[in-house]
Parts: sequence; C-alpha cells; structure tokens
Amino acid sequence: SEETAALTRDLMKSVILQGTGGASRSANGETGFTGLAFGKTGTTDKNKDLWFVGSTPTYSSALWLGYDQPLNLKASSSDLAAPLWGWWMKAVHTDLPREKRFKGMELKVKYLCSESGGYSNGSCKTLPIPVLPGQKSKQRCKTEHPPPEKTTYKNLWRRLGEE
Repeated sequence: SEETAALTRDLMKSVILQGTGGASRSANGETGFTGLAFGKTGTTDKNKDLWFVGSTPTYSSALWLGYDQPLNLKASSSDLAAPLWGWWMKAVHTDLPREKRFKGMELKVKYLCSESGGYSNGSCKTLPIPVLPGQKSKQRCKTEHPPPEKTTYKNLWRRLGEE
C-alpha cells in the first residue's frame, strides 16, 4: 500500500541520517552522496559479505563486496560498502538537479522514546519516527532512563590512520 511504502522509505532514510548508512555521506575525508536518499547496510557473519542497497528519488542501486571463496574482510558495511555506494551515487548524480522529495505520501516525523515508543519524558533516548497522517503515539514514557554511557567507535578509516 502507499502507506506501507511511505513508512518503509522513511524508516530507511533514518539508516542514512542516524545509522550505519551515514557513511554514504562521507568517509576518509571524501564527501559521498549528500542528497535525499534511503538505504540499508548489511554485513554477514564473520564479515564475509558486505552490502549496501539504497535509493534516491531518481536511481536505486545495490553494491556488494566479497569473494567467491568467502574470506573475512575485516570490516563492516559501514566501513566499506556504504562509502563506496555514496561515492558512486555522487558521481551518478553529478549533472542532475537536486531532488527535494520522493514521490508518494509525505509523512510527519515525531521524536519518540526508543524503548517505549511513547513521547519523551526528558530522560529518553529519542528516535525520529515517521507517522501516518492522524496517527497518534502512545502516552508519555513512564520509565526514567539512566544517562547514556559514552562509547567511542572507530571506523576502519580511523583505525588505518592510527596504524
């Protein structure tokens, strides 16, 4: 349905805007595709296959990295597949006008608690969640969440630069 397509598309936009697909925007100091896009990363067990599948309003594409005889690539899709997809899509879109929207239903975004799905009570880690017109969230989150732990992630490019 149009509603299902719109929800799926907008959820997959968050993979690029807040998730592992963000590496399609830039990696190793090289700008990738910065236009409107959605996508999905994938890394199989023991890093044997890395892929990124994504779309812009104009093109859809998939990129796979691996060997015919599986080997551990010692990297994740956000390390290699997403940046390559971003650089490729940047080149493909070089002489095209910048798209402002996807075709189909436009959804609103609400920032909801990542655990309860309710409105934030101030201690919640929130996520941007697309909602259908007229769709209401549950009540306010009742859980008092502890402050998030600070973690540092070093992607492949940073690890290589430190060696």
